[in-house]
Amino acid sequence: MSEDSQEEFITGAKLEEIMLELEQLSSLCEEKSKSCTLLESQRFYEGMAIAYTTVVIKLKSDFDYIDTKVIDELYNALEKNL
Repeated sequence: MSEDSQEEFITGAKLEEIMLELEQLSSLCEEKSKSCTLLESQRFYEGMAIAYTTVVIKLKSDFDYIDTKVIDELYNALEKNL
């Protein structure tokens, strides 16, 4: 197989590990946002938590795109947990 045609494939088990890691990062960011004293830092961590969660949703499902309503709902859910 030539170097140009070689591709790395992610196994189902590896994908599960990646999703678990992303979920843990999202939880970590949620926790960090709760302890921030600066609003800018809090918003940063909230945004990262939403981003990680969005990637997990994309990896778990067959959606071609994620509607902005989903992002709004993620933000609302995160806001309720703070």
